[in-house]
Amino acid sequence: MMNFLDTLGIPYNTRIVLTGACLLGASAGVIGAFAVLRRRALTGDALAHASLPGVCVAFLVVGDRNFVSLLIGAFLAGLVGIGVIAVLSRWTRLKEDASIGIVLGTFFGCGTVLLSIIQRLKGGSPAGLDGFILGKAASMNFADVRLISLLALGTLLLMTALYKEFKLTTFDPGFARAQGWPDFLLDLTLLIAIALTVVIGLPAVGVVMMAALLIIPAVTARFWTERLGILLLLAAVVGMGMGAAGTLLSDRPFSLPTGPAIVLVGAACFAISACAAPRRGMLARYLAQRRFSSEMEQRLLRLILFKLSQRSSTIDAEEARIDGNWSVPHFRWLLRQAQKEGTLHHDGKDIRLTAQGEQETARADRDNRLWEAFLLAHPDLARGYAACFATQSPEDALPPEVLKSLVERRPSSSREAAT
Repeated sequence: MMNFLDTLGIPYNTRIVLTGACLLGASAGVIGAFAVLRRRALTGDALAHASLPGVCVAFLVVGDRNFVSLLIGAFLAGLVGIGVIAVLSRWTRLKEDASIGIVLGTFFGCGTVLLSIIQRLKGGSPAGLDGFILGKAASMNFADVRLISLLALGTLLLMTALYKEFKLTTFDPGFARAQGWPDFLLDLTLLIAIALTVVIGLPAVGVVMMAALLIIPAVTARFWTERLGILLLLAAVVGMGMGAAGTLLSDRPFSLPTGPAIVLVGAACFAISACAAPRRGMLARYLAQRRFSSEMEQRLLRLILFKLSQRSSTIDAEEARIDGNWSVPHFRWLLRQAQKEGTLHHDGKDIRLTAQGEQETARADRDNRLWEAFLLAHPDLARGYAACFATQSPEDALPPEVLKSLVERRPSSSREAAT
């Protein structure tokens, strides 16, 4: 990868940081996806903040800014934070979110106090430990990035090896326990993987924004797919893209801080996905709601026209509008839509149904009667078919045996009785 980046004319120091940030983003994306699905997203935030005192204690013990020792200290402090959360959640009446909030604030406050103490010590000012708060990727050297890359690849391989196990325990933990799977050990493995990812991400992103690197790729990918395998792949790609784009933005001529730049790129990806995703995006949901509302109103219009057509072949438009409680402009729009479909003729005052319109209005009345009979006969099943009431005929939506029983008991319309 380094040789490929060299061909693009990227400076050596930037290539080092870029390689580490890409692997870190991919690892955080995959592990963050499992964390989000298993409702462990806030645990990553607590681990990130809990690791700061571990960094400070490691510096005080070793007496130097040795990268490996700082990461070990951060990892051990993160494990202590996990243990405190578990104890508070199990042995007190606190909820898990409250326990996470206590650990997050307490450990981060402790780390901040230790940082201030270190800064007063002789030789403490150049320690550079404050870079762990917001991240300072530019200060990493090749050995640091190599260690981060190896740990990131290790966590990716772990997630790949335990993919089947994590998939089952994520979506059906009860079945996994019934089959004798070690659900607790798998959950603990996931927490350790989260802690390891948080620790190796501290130099690049920092304590404050590491949770965003875990969560944003996963929730961004979730807008685009419902399949776990594709979700993990997309989360890895988004995380890698965040790392690459944030690192390049931190280079000249932009000279932005790396951690915030990575998070802002991820926030932009999330905003685009939240708006433009084809099924789960806000635009798609808005259009789907508009289509559903339009179909409901067209169905109501057909029912009203059917009722009024029983009295006369010519329907008074104003009477139909009042029955539907529509405004004049909206009612005219509904009539134009119906005219385009060829179901009626409207001359400004009266409405005449076409042959196609008579069939469709009669069909709408029949469907309405069947759905009413279904709601009365099977109220326990109504919720599962709520989305079908306006968009589907009972013949297409209901099982044949249920439909047969409804046809036998439903009340007939006056037109059907006449025929």
